[in-house]
Amino acid sequence: MFQISFIEHRNASFSHYVVSNNTGTKAAIYPNLGASIQQFYVNEQLIINNIIGSLETPKLLNSSCSAVLFPFANRINKGQYNYQGTAYQLNCNETSRGHAMHGLVYRQSFDFLDSTIQAEAASIRFVYEQDDQAAGFPFPFKTILTYTLKKESLSLEVSVENTGAHSFPFSLGWHPYFYSTNLDESTLSMQSQEEIQVDKTMIPIGIENKNFPNPLQLKEEQFDTGFILASPEIYYKTPDYQLKMHIEQEMSKPYVQLYIPSHRQSIAIEPMTAATDCYNNNWGTRTLLPQKTYSAIWKIEARTTL
Repeated sequence: MFQISFIEHRNASFSHYVVSNNTGTKAAIYPNLGASIQQFYVNEQLIINNIIGSLETPKLLNSSCSAVLFPFANRINKGQYNYQGTAYQLNCNETSRGHAMHGLVYRQSFDFLDSTIQAEAASIRFVYEQDDQAAGFPFPFKTILTYTLKKESLSLEVSVENTGAHSFPFSLGWHPYFYSTNLDESTLSMQSQEEIQVDKTMIPIGIENKNFPNPLQLKEEQFDTGFILASPEIYYKTPDYQLKMHIEQEMSKPYVQLYIPSHRQSIAIEPMTAATDCYNNNWGTRTLLPQKTYSAIWKIEARTTL
């Protein structure tokens, strides 16, 4: 049986909802951190683990863990783009390179919307509404996140609605970091023959035909790399569990960004509907018409290896 509880912290950023069952499957979702999932267990095995420090003074291991990326995923070159003959300037929050990064919702506070509990699953929804005053993106929208937890799986559905009177460009992504007790002994498998090449500031400059090794052992690998997928499944195997990510989105070419942080306690596997800097290169960019909605679902299935 599943249950949902709310844990209030003196630092409101760390107040969170816990969705769990009696077998040790649990998800901790933080509304004031973009309604992101910061911890995820399956049968008591850690899959996502981004909270470090004490209960009194918790900290984030990775600042963007499990962030939902909208209205753009990854980077926009110098925060600049043109749309329908108008030039726009986004805030450049990646100060080291001078780019806009990760969209507008990943650090916003979401409101709890509702929840549903059943014998075999539980769902919880959060909502965020943006007005037309965001720098460089004067287009209002509403975002609803739906997390559904089952015994050995977690799905995230992201629904975005254009609530304004004008169309706007967008891409959508998710930024989960998957934990491993030994990343060097972990492997990754996915179907891709196209790797995105970037310049020294991490902006795409081309696509190289290159087969992704299957499986790829992650020992000594360093990634901050984009790929175009030929299949919507990605497989990740660690010494303690194996995971399958399934991507459901209205795209002929799903994209993914792989990133390994310097601490090497995890790998970020980031499904995206478009490439980095999509507002300028148009690799996967979509347009959302007024009063229309777009949705994507990313599902994780995990099994312990013991």
